[in-house]
Amino acid sequence: AFLKSPVGRLFYDFFGEQLFRSDLSISVGELGSLLDHSGPIGESEKYASEVFGSDMTMYVTNGTSTSNRVVHMSVTPPGGIEVVDRNCHKSIEHALTFNHSFPVYMLPTRNGLGIMGPIPRSRMDADFIRNAIAQSPLIIGEKKNSKPDIAVVTNSTYDGICYDAEAVEAVLGKSTDCIHFDEAWYGYARFNPIYSGRYAMRDSVPKGGPTVYATQSTHKLLAALSQASMIHMRAGRHP
Repeated sequence: AFLKSPVGRLFYDFFGEQLFRSDLSISVGELGSLLDHSGPIGESEKYASEVFGSDMTMYVTNGTSTSNRVVHMSVTPPGGIEVVDRNCHKSIEHALTFNHSFPVYMLPTRNGLGIMGPIPRSRMDADFIRNAIAQSPLIIGEKKNSKPDIAVVTNSTYDGICYDAEAVEAVLGKSTDCIHFDEAWYGYARFNPIYSGRYAMRDSVPKGGPTVYATQSTHKLLAALSQASMIHMRAGRHP
């Protein structure tokens, strides 16, 4: 089909025949499956989990936008409450919309140079979040007494601000049992000591903390074809 039109021929000539011959679906059992994490794909996910320090790692296609939606639509029931970085990626807002969830926003700072972030600690405190839920016009009735299902922080921010991840978990963990670090542009952090303690999948994490997710765009600053992404998970209190 590619060879039957001028545009298709250009596409074919640029990428080469082998790319199209290797573009196979999960119908080839020997290659494994992203759907049930079997075969070579499953083994690769286990290896990635060891490399990135997670309890579980899953590969995702369609980018970290889809990874973010997977996390939030898996954790938050319809009509749930989420504590959201006001400068989150729009895929988080997509998940809120799809799931009919209610956001409570943490507003980051902006300095005189226009650099956004970080979120002040005061806006992560349990009292602030409790009051924000109570004052939300979207959340009514008994839901005002509900515990947030998840909190999400963009790390690093789009202006390159990195958080002390342990401190974030300690503070936000008083309000929710599940924290998501959107690390789409930050998948390299584990491999450079300059970022020690400032990423989600750290070693030597105290027991009894919240369950933590990190989503990373493998295709951005690691090594993968476009739209490859990973979800990392560290088990904690969240069931």
